[in-house]
Amino acid sequence: MGRYMDRRQMIGLMAGVVVVALVDLDPQTVGAATLPGGPIPTESLQRFADRYGGDFAAKWIDSTGASGGGTWSLVVDPKGQRVRGSLALDGKFLGRTGLSKRSASVDLRTHGYDEQRGSATRTAWGDVTYERLGLGSVKVTLTGVPGLPATSTLEALGKFATPGFAAVTYTITPRGGTPVRGAVNFGRKGTTFAMPVVPAGVVASATAILEGDYACSFFPRAEATKAFGEPAKPAQPNGGRIGTLPGIDTSNCRIETVSKRQLLQTTVYHAASAAVAATFFEQNTSVSTPVPGLQGRAAVDRSGTALVLAGTDVVQLSVIDFQSSEVPPALEAFTRLIAARG
Repeated sequence: MGRYMDRRQMIGLMAGVVVVALVDLDPQTVGAATLPGGPIPTESLQRFADRYGGDFAAKWIDSTGASGGGTWSLVVDPKGQRVRGSLALDGKFLGRTGLSKRSASVDLRTHGYDEQRGSATRTAWGDVTYERLGLGSVKVTLTGVPGLPATSTLEALGKFATPGFAAVTYTITPRGGTPVRGAVNFGRKGTTFAMPVVPAGVVASATAILEGDYACSFFPRAEATKAFGEPAKPAQPNGGRIGTLPGIDTSNCRIETVSKRQLLQTTVYHAASAAVAATFFEQNTSVSTPVPGLQGRAAVDRSGTALVLAGTDVVQLSVIDFQSSEVPPALEAFTRLIAARG
């Protein structure tokens, strides 16, 4: 992985995701900084500083099997319109032996936003486009990044919906090469947070949705085994449908345990946008019970069926324990698995 991305660029990536997320976090900012170079309101930056300023611990993992920890520090100067961050990671990050502490500073006065198109260019990090997905999420795509081959792209999804916690997933795709996927979770020091999950590699193509492969891509066998609390069989694609609802396709999957005692049945509602997914989730959870710690993202109805909002997807989960009439503990385990992914 080291040949795809220079270690210095990870700081730029993190800073870029943070800067773009500033607008999405605060509804009052929308429309207030639409001109190139337009300043972000001081009060908006102060709120962001209160939520995400300070020292954080990090946990990371990538699709090569490497993983590790680290530290992240963020200093926000609302009046001076500056953000400064530092990052250090251990383990074989980017295919090398650790990442010593690196720092970067961003002058927000030199970075403009285009609210209507949701795109911007930051030449210091190559050509950058971004899409604000709502609910504190932002998708950033970089091309022509210093340290990467010119034909590579680096796509990152940053989520800043919970104060004191942030998650970044990324994919580096060299032209003609194998994509490398990774994820980094950040939690304020002194708090407990989970190791991230490597993003699924199956693209939401029409074929993957129709055959059910897209839904099954959410449940690697090892993670299903952990959620069930006993060995799981490989996931079984169970078909799908394009255009089930306006702007929504569905993909189905089932997984049973080796003992045949438990069965997971799931439908993934893949929406045309995060906004469509969020609306679908809200409309179908109005009388459901929120999952503790996941309010607004996961809920369970009276029948024991869970819905989890994960970006442009809403994942429906139902777990049956053929030896018990109670709701299986595996339901909450799968719900938190998808929430951590999304």
